[in-house]
Amino acid sequence: EYRRAFRKNDSSEIYIRRQLVGVLLDAFATHLSSSNVFNEEAIEYCIWLVDAFSDNLRSCADTQLISECLLGTAEYLASTPENIVPVFSRLASADKIVFKNAFAPYIEAVCKNVKDKKGYKVSPAAVVMEALLALDNRDQIENVASVARDLTTTDQIGSFYSFIPTIALTCHSNENVRGLAVDLLCSFSSTLSGNQRNEEWTTLTEVCCYFANNKSSVVLGGQTCLPGALASVLSTSSEKETIRKCLLEGILCSAAAYGLADSVSTKDRFKNRWLDVGQVFGGYRSAALLLDALESAGEEHFPLLSRWHLAGKPLLKGFHSLAQSKANVDGSFSQLVVAVIRMLKGVRLSELNSQGATSKSTIITSGPASRGGRSRSYSFGKNEGVKYLSPYPRDMSDSIVSILNETTDSPLHKEIMISLYEIILSSASWRQEIFSRLDSATRQKIALGVLSAASGVLMNNADVILSSLPLEACDVAKLLVSKRMTEDELSKVTFVSDYIITNSSSLASDPAIDGLFGSIFKQLASLPKAREYDESVGFARQALLSALLELINNVLEKGDRHLELDREKKFDSWMNSLVDVLVGNGNSDYHLVSPRLKRTIFYILASFCDRFPAAVVPKLIPIIIGVMPPLSTSVARSDGLAACLELAIPVYFKHSAKADLSPSDLFNGFIDHVSRYDTYSRVLLYQNFVGGLTKVIQDKNDMISPVGAFVAAVLAREMSSAPGDDPPTSDLPELSTRILSETGIQTRISAIWTIQCYAKDILFSVLQEENVKTGNLLYSVEDLSRIVCGPNSDATEESQKLCQVFIVAICDAVANAELRNVVKQSEGSSFETVLRMWQDLLLIQSTCNSHLGGFKSHEKHSFLESIVEVSGQALDWIQGYLPSHIFLAFVTSLMQDGETEELRSRAVQLIADRAASLDPRKPEAILFADMIPPLMELIKTTSSDASRLLKHSVFAAVETIGRSICLSSTTSREVSHNVDAFSDVVSFIASTIEKESNMIAGSFADITSSSRQLVGTGALCASTAIKICGPRAIPALTKLFKSLFEFLELANTFIKMTSRRDDNEVDWKEVNQARLMQLSFLRTFKALVEKLPLFLKPFLAQLLKVVSQIPETLRLESDNHSSLVETEMGQLQRAMTSYIPARHLVPAASESISLISDYSSILFTLKILTESVKASKTSEIVVQLNLILQSAFTLCDQHAGLVDSNALMNAAKDLVLALVLKLSEVQLRSLYGKFREWRRELDHNSERSKQRSLAFWEMSSTLSKHLKTIFLPCLTTVFADAVQELVSISDTVNSYLLRYAMLTLHSRSRAQEDASSFLCKKDAIRTADGKKRQKIDSELEIRTLKSLLLCLEFSLRSDAYNGGAWIREAESQRYEMLLRPLGKLLQCRLPCSLGSAEMSFESVVQGKTSDSGCVIGCLVALASAAGDEQLWKPLNHSVLQACANETRSEVRKAGVSCLLSLIKSIGEEYMVLIPECLPVLSELLEDSDEEIAGLAQDCISHSEELLGESLQDSLR
Repeated sequence: EYRRAFRKNDSSEIYIRRQLVGVLLDAFATHLSSSNVFNEEAIEYCIWLVDAFSDNLRSCADTQLISECLLGTAEYLASTPENIVPVFSRLASADKIVFKNAFAPYIEAVCKNVKDKKGYKVSPAAVVMEALLALDNRDQIENVASVARDLTTTDQIGSFYSFIPTIALTCHSNENVRGLAVDLLCSFSSTLSGNQRNEEWTTLTEVCCYFANNKSSVVLGGQTCLPGALASVLSTSSEKETIRKCLLEGILCSAAAYGLADSVSTKDRFKNRWLDVGQVFGGYRSAALLLDALESAGEEHFPLLSRWHLAGKPLLKGFHSLAQSKANVDGSFSQLVVAVIRMLKGVRLSELNSQGATSKSTIITSGPASRGGRSRSYSFGKNEGVKYLSPYPRDMSDSIVSILNETTDSPLHKEIMISLYEIILSSASWRQEIFSRLDSATRQKIALGVLSAASGVLMNNADVILSSLPLEACDVAKLLVSKRMTEDELSKVTFVSDYIITNSSSLASDPAIDGLFGSIFKQLASLPKAREYDESVGFARQALLSALLELINNVLEKGDRHLELDREKKFDSWMNSLVDVLVGNGNSDYHLVSPRLKRTIFYILASFCDRFPAAVVPKLIPIIIGVMPPLSTSVARSDGLAACLELAIPVYFKHSAKADLSPSDLFNGFIDHVSRYDTYSRVLLYQNFVGGLTKVIQDKNDMISPVGAFVAAVLAREMSSAPGDDPPTSDLPELSTRILSETGIQTRISAIWTIQCYAKDILFSVLQEENVKTGNLLYSVEDLSRIVCGPNSDATEESQKLCQVFIVAICDAVANAELRNVVKQSEGSSFETVLRMWQDLLLIQSTCNSHLGGFKSHEKHSFLESIVEVSGQALDWIQGYLPSHIFLAFVTSLMQDGETEELRSRAVQLIADRAASLDPRKPEAILFADMIPPLMELIKTTSSDASRLLKHSVFAAVETIGRSICLSSTTSREVSHNVDAFSDVVSFIASTIEKESNMIAGSFADITSSSRQLVGTGALCASTAIKICGPRAIPALTKLFKSLFEFLELANTFIKMTSRRDDNEVDWKEVNQARLMQLSFLRTFKALVEKLPLFLKPFLAQLLKVVSQIPETLRLESDNHSSLVETEMGQLQRAMTSYIPARHLVPAASESISLISDYSSILFTLKILTESVKASKTSEIVVQLNLILQSAFTLCDQHAGLVDSNALMNAAKDLVLALVLKLSEVQLRSLYGKFREWRRELDHNSERSKQRSLAFWEMSSTLSKHLKTIFLPCLTTVFADAVQELVSISDTVNSYLLRYAMLTLHSRSRAQEDASSFLCKKDAIRTADGKKRQKIDSELEIRTLKSLLLCLEFSLRSDAYNGGAWIREAESQRYEMLLRPLGKLLQCRLPCSLGSAEMSFESVVQGKTSDSGCVIGCLVALASAAGDEQLWKPLNHSVLQACANETRSEVRKAGVSCLLSLIKSIGEEYMVLIPECLPVLSELLEDSDEEIAGLAQDCISHSEELLGESLQDSLR
């Protein structure tokens, strides 16, 4: 409340306010001793009072009250020194007058009551200077400085305590503050000069005098001037040692917050501190600033050892004693720590020059900022004025060790540790100049401390620093010594290993490297005993092995000839320890060894093999076998195992000769071991071993593959391990394929070639033939025989089986699709290997053929036959992927000189297969194109009796070459060459097919299978040849078409007959041949149409006739080729309409239509004719108009009205519509007139007349739908006919109704019986004029009626959209003529003999779809076109009559449906007639038929919506 009152600065009652202040201050003063809380409130209130009302508190009375109030809290504040600096800072912000009168006495009182940790009184000057250095504002500093001046005027000890802080104040950023500091410093001169307590302090007056004499320089220079000032003082003083000692002692007192008032002791300064760590701000700042300045002043004036012993060491010791403190530290403490730790670097700077810098160049340093934060590095630049202590003081190194060994986790110790790492240990110059010269024990202690920090994650960069320490090999060896394998010790082992890896190059040159090797192996040997931390043991072991590997590689790289580890007694045990790590002596250690660890050990062994092969290589075989998974475990794919084998096997191959070993020793040992696994595991292990063999470096001239030798040995071993007397060999070739499946293509080829060499050697050995040995095979025939049978068995029979296995394995390998595709384009060594395989296979095959008749033994004869057969298959595969020029040369020779026709045909087939996969853009493609003349010459010179197989092969090859290569030719030379070649091909094929057609004796079934295949292939080849040679095929057209037509008719007839049989009676092979013949012929026809469209006129009619029969054959559901034939039909249809002009196609199509009776066949031709009309111009169509119309009339006469002719009639309507859209309106009327003439007058007694009438009105409805109002003039010409037909039908219906009404006079049952009998009679009903009227007794007439109604409906809708002008012409006579018969038809009764749903009353009157044609639709369209109330009334009357029909519910339903449609269509305009409708609707609402009642309700609801009012009151 008081504070709110005092905020009213505009109040005039100042007196009252002052009284209130007095009351409050008295209250505070009275109760100050009651509680600390009250003391805090009093201080806060006084500070607030001054801050808020400084302008009104200038009177002595007010300030006196505040001072008295504050003085009562002095003892309290002095007892809590941590609050002194914040409170003084706030008090110092007051106005000078207020501060002097109210706060200065209070500050002095507080300072005089402060005591240290032991209870001794602290100098007031020490307290006030701490507060002074914590301030930044000039006014604050000036206020507090006035108090300091008063306190030090007579206090000699206080002047000494204030000396260092005051010098630090001369470095303030504000010039006024620096001037104030100089003045304050000058005031100490008189006090210190008369000092009786310590005579040494008098020497400080020289410093005061220098600052007084050089005030302007100090004020302007600030911090940069301080080092030079101090250096100048010492350079001119005769008491420099005393001055130096006093300055360092003062720095120590400031940093320790030491301020004993009675005396300045040199002991226990930190114990007598008056502020705790983390609360000292000014002392840390001044001490850090002065230490930096002393360092910069140069070694001559302030030697490093003096600074260290007088200040640095005591400070570091004091910090160490306070390491248990958990207080946080700030930036000023960090600055001080940096200044102290920097002494440990041992750097001595030269003297300063005139500018205050060292004499040579600038020293760049970095450290904590004044307000916190830390830079990233601390280093000196290259400077000639920088020197290092030598020797390095023991106490400095001990200090470093003590810091590193300190385990206290406190902010203070962390700060010291961080500074030590960043300033000292991270310095490359310190490590080089100081650390490297330390004794071994000290180096080890420091390294061990860093190692402990790294393993304990105490410092982030400890591991980096450890790696950069210049340790000797003996130092590193001692670091590896661990007595207990704890988690921490294992971590240290890992970091030491990393050190070895990083510094392996320098360690490799150390003379004591042998001892380091011994320590590493010793540590490795001790690791398996530690089972508590398996994961840590694994990391440590991996690190040690990696270090060992790196060390070995560097030693070998440097070529150290003095390294003779193999002479060490323990070397063999060292190697065995590595083997034990991998193998584990059969225990469970296998599962603890990671793949990475295995790879590392193999690398180590490989490196040792380079230097000590005789001692190490024999270890590789048990190691390779030992890394295999245990038999008890399931084998899976392992990248680690593969990597190990890829390392070990090449090393073994490289050095095995030096150890008197051979590759076969490794193969045999490995295979014997792996043979105990299951089949799946064996394959995986063999694959891994083969992967290692692929890494073996071979001589370029050596074609024998170690992979092939290994696979051969595996197959031999598998044969020997198979159970039973007759080992199963059928699975062994597949085994070889699986083993080689993971290898590259070149390796696979070399391996296959090597296996073939073994097969050849075994074969020639069995046949006792002389054989030239191929290369340096790793196994001899005898070696393989011993593997299979043992040393003492007869190996002849087993060798034969092994040879068979090898040959089958070769065949399976060359049949591989991947191998085939790659080797097709092989070059270099792989290509040479394939050629050698081909040659040797030919040699093997010929040798076996030559011995087939020479053996009486059935077993050996079977053996040779199997070799011939399998080698023949392999030859076929190889010949399929040889290079093109060699391949063609080979097959040409075989094609011409082959012993049998089958062999020559096979050669031709090889050409076709090769051409199909050839890229036509490659240069070798022209070689295949040049093969066409030789191929054709081959079949021209062959006897005609037995040449079908060869001709079939040649035609297939020529077609493949043409399609794959020649069609893509671009150069004029190639095109000309191809045209010449393929024109001869077409001519020859036409002759061949003609010859085959002349041999036809009966049906398709009588044609031989070879003849069918030849004709089909020839036609297919002809299609490709025609695409290439184009017009050059014209001479062969007549011959070709005649033969193709004959064969196609036979094929079509055969398939039609087959479709009538059961599936089990069908010979599907013959059906497929007929289908393939259809396919090939269709492609030939399409090629002719595309390339020779203008030359096909003589053949088009017959072509359409024959081809149109194909759709009828596509009914076999089990036929797989039907869809292909259907697709080809569609493509042929599009080609004919796109390429053949209408002047040729239309006459041919018309002629074809006249010749075809089957509707499905006509449909194909009709679609072609329609598409041709659409694609032609009007001028072209007009010429063919009569012909097209005649075709349409013919279709209608033959098929109109038939049940299954809907698709055909739709196609005919599409044709007429396409034709009409090409004509003008004048031409349209003329065309429609011709339709009218064709229709003639309707004769009810003539079925032809009825069919024409139906077709006419269907055509008319289609035209009216698409032409809209354009059709109305045409409709006008036949309007009378339409009305006449409607009237005729409506009168007929009325006659039915009249007769039915007469029957109701009889009894109800008799009436129903007679009515049914009467309505179903076939006799005629006479009209009023005596003529016979036909009954509506056929679906044909009903369909005609619906088509007529649909035509009228479309026309009336179009007229309504155009305003209804047409229907209202001549005083609406057309409207009246239509209304009467339509109204009667609304209540018509159809004969009961018409049972179809499409012919029902509902369909005819109401209509089921929008395009079906109905009475209601026509009435609604008529009303919409009329658009007049007077015209609607009679129509509405007819509708209401139907609604009121009491005897027939379907009529009532039709009437109310018609009324609802009228309301919806016409809308609001029709509402004038609603009053007439309401009585009838009212009756219908009560109708027993719910659907009728619902329709009536809909009429009323729609009417109410349109009128906007209810009609319920108007309903009866």
